[in-house]
Amino acid sequence: MRVYGSCLVKARKFGIVFEEKYTFIIVMAQLLVNTNKIQLVGGQLIAVHLFHYGVNHTVNIYFKDQPNLHELLPDSFICIGGDFIKETKPYKIYFQQATIIPIPYKTYWENFLVSYLVASNVPILIEEYPQGFLLSSCLEDYYIRCDISKDKTTAKKIEFGRFMPIEKPDDKSKPSSWIKGVFTNSNEWYIKFLQTSWDGENSRKYQLDYSKDNEEKLKKFLQVPFEYGWTELDYRLGEDGFYKSCAVVTIGEITKQWQVTLITETEQAIPFVGDRLSQKLRVMSADSSKNNYRRYIDKTEVKPICFKKKGCRAHQTRIQAC
Repeated sequence: MRVYGSCLVKARKFGIVFEEKYTFIIVMAQLLVNTNKIQLVGGQLIAVHLFHYGVNHTVNIYFKDQPNLHELLPDSFICIGGDFIKETKPYKIYFQQATIIPIPYKTYWENFLVSYLVASNVPILIEEYPQGFLLSSCLEDYYIRCDISKDKTTAKKIEFGRFMPIEKPDDKSKPSSWIKGVFTNSNEWYIKFLQTSWDGENSRKYQLDYSKDNEEKLKKFLQVPFEYGWTELDYRLGEDGFYKSCAVVTIGEITKQWQVTLITETEQAIPFVGDRLSQKLRVMSADSSKNNYRRYIDKTEVKPICFKKKGCRAHQTRIQAC
């Protein structure tokens, strides 16, 4: 299980508890008032279904006081703040000391991102940690993540990607695909596709200070996952020998492509001089004609989120290269 940010880890007899600092969850009110989505237990406990890392979980919300849900409109959004707990053995996630609070529309990037996602009917999880806030979407097939500074004036990292199907029926999170889109100041589209990881992209070119002009840059970046979609091409030798991925984005009559050489966890964690050359040679060998008979391409057309919410899923085909 991946736990982002700084956590207080406490040992318990039957497992490990990951206790986040004060956390906000923003969901549509209909998730709380629809009898198909909610269970009222006693007077202060609500159980709500929520996608966390792409998997639908039942999240218990333990309120400090009995919440008043009668005045909520089904199509409105509600913000719940509390202590966010993740346990293993058995796995469960829940809120403690929860209260209904105003949606955080007040300041800088938090205001922009919350407003944008709420307008797109996307549930949001905002986790506080010592250096800032992690804002994540709660969707079944996609993720949007943003790391913003404590004063909310700097977006330190913004990325999107897609979840793949769970590998085992009892898995509690979905794996991500090989590549992701990240915000960058280095090109006119403000986007770059890289191999999926969370620890990279720490240089200044991936950060964005708040201003009205920079809001427009971020809107342009977010148009790809929300309005245009993208295509992923994963190249492999045999069944599991993945060695490179390509992302293709088409906006109007313009098509742009990124190629990403897939590297191992060791190469990511401890890079050595000469790694780039060996990786380049590895790809050249895999792409050579001698491997035509065992080279395959997994092509996935990822529909935009706004289109996906109408019921469409990513479509994958497998192609044997010539």
